[in-house]
Amino acid sequence: MIRTKSISSLTPFVAQRLREARLARRFTLQELADELGVSKQVISQYELGLTVPSDDTLGKLSRILNRPMAFFFWPVHGQNDGMSAVFFRKGTRASVKEAGPVHSYLSWLSELVTLVEQWISLPPVSLQPITHAEYPYSPEDLEAAAQATRRAMKLGNGPIANVTRLLEHHGAVVAHWPFTAAPIDAGSQWINRRPLILTGRIGVSMVRQRLSEAHELGHMVLHATLDEHTVKTAHKIIEQEADYFAGAFLMPAETFGQECLIPSLSFLQGLKPRWKVSIAAMIQRGEQIGIFSKEDVGRLFKQLNARRWRHIEPFDAEWDVEEPVLFRQALELLDRDQVDIFTEFRNELPLPLDEIVALTHVEPEHFETNRLKLKRSGLSRVPE
Repeated sequence: MIRTKSISSLTPFVAQRLREARLARRFTLQELADELGVSKQVISQYELGLTVPSDDTLGKLSRILNRPMAFFFWPVHGQNDGMSAVFFRKGTRASVKEAGPVHSYLSWLSELVTLVEQWISLPPVSLQPITHAEYPYSPEDLEAAAQATRRAMKLGNGPIANVTRLLEHHGAVVAHWPFTAAPIDAGSQWINRRPLILTGRIGVSMVRQRLSEAHELGHMVLHATLDEHTVKTAHKIIEQEADYFAGAFLMPAETFGQECLIPSLSFLQGLKPRWKVSIAAMIQRGEQIGIFSKEDVGRLFKQLNARRWRHIEPFDAEWDVEEPVLFRQALELLDRDQVDIFTEFRNELPLPLDEIVALTHVEPEHFETNRLKLKRSGLSRVPE
């Protein structure tokens, strides 16, 4: 029998949960201190586990940070196995503060994966980080890494039909941000030897989403073994490498180079439905592989600006973003009618329903009407 836990039976206050909740709400230490009416040092002591908030203070924190009280007592379930630095692809307006939710939601996504894997086997991870290459990478290294990743995924050199499904098939977990808009395009991290990727959905075109996921794949392959100091100090170079990898992965030089023949916007617009990448990305890729000259690139981007296509290109408003299906498929395989999945998820990790829905991409009515049920034994396997 699965027993519902009560607050009184929980482990003591877990300092890490307070930091996660603060980052998820994009509060600085000072901002949270001001909201709570204490000093910044007091909040820091709470997050370091040096002091424990009173019941009254926890109640205030619960309201300010939009977390149930139980959240601050819930233990962290092993996230130290095979953990990499956190990577994120941000828009030009993003700040370090705005990137804070990346850390929290990747951690919670990992806990959801751990929970689901109590009942069902997710696809095995077939992606492997590069561990012996010299750093930083040359363009030739990045081309080779993209080709090696395609071979590992048993892809040819043609366009990729669905990047999200491809990543899920090879053991990555892809989820959407649980809020409507953010300047962070995507974030990723290896946790428990599985790559986790978060992407934006609202106000994001399909081609931008695909590029963001390929960019994060680049981090998972190229940078997983780098220490956090290198990731921070070489952030600009690391982002440039992931950008290059994404272009090479989505548009292999051998085949894309044979098709991208004419440096004109109308020609590239005709290629876009086949390759499902932006015209801007095709221009940059054309320069990388030596098809387009610097003069071609400059002229094409001027024309792109003149047509106001830098932010919204042809087809962008017509194409829906790619949707993750891994959690939905996993839960649909679980057919025993004894355990309400929503109750179980809330017991194991107290997150609001809207966040669980966003991270799992399972419709809320499934949780609310008990249509999906769980079993702990006799592991099933998600179709690969």
